[in-house]
Amino acid sequence: MNAITLFPLSTLLFPGVPLPLQIFEQRYLDLVSRCMKQNCGFGIVKLVGGQEVLNPAREASRAPAIVELGVYVDIVNWDQLPNGLLGISVCGERKFRVLESQLDNDQLLQAQVEFLPPEPASDLLQEYDGLLELLQNLRAHPSVAGLALPEVTDARQLGWQLAQVLPLELKEKLHLLQIDDPLARLRRLADIVDSLSKG
Repeated sequence: MNAITLFPLSTLLFPGVPLPLQIFEQRYLDLVSRCMKQNCGFGIVKLVGGQEVLNPAREASRAPAIVELGVYVDIVNWDQLPNGLLGISVCGERKFRVLESQLDNDQLLQAQVEFLPPEPASDLLQEYDGLLELLQNLRAHPSVAGLALPEVTDARQLGWQLAQVLPLELKEKLHLLQIDDPLARLRRLADIVDSLSKG
């Protein structure tokens, strides 16, 4: 088991995908500061219900409900934003499964996790050119352009990026994150896109 700090969000993150974050709560400012000093990262997990609710009048030690599958991230950039908040950019690295979690005294969510094996590198096959073209078209959308997605060089990146930006239900995104074979993920994405195109 590995001990890491979790950062619950309203979104699911995939490996290889950058994500900009605005940090304003003191507990997360402390987390970012510690990570930068210790040259380490933290885990991003999806909140069940979409938002973190910590009511001090209730059980202050009760951890928020989270999805058990998450992605460990590294901080790749930081800056002070025009609104005065700290802006950081993180990038997904490794998938993990949460075994247990609890809030510490600083209201940060600490977890024991199991890191999952890295996915094997797979070449981009010509049969998935349509998915690559779809991703390139989606990159032009303002909400996707802001992610500054890296260029796709293999099947893992294509699958991760498409799964991140397509407007899919949480259950489907979780299924795509759980898949450990890049080509199997692309086959599933091809089926999804085909279904969406048929209405």
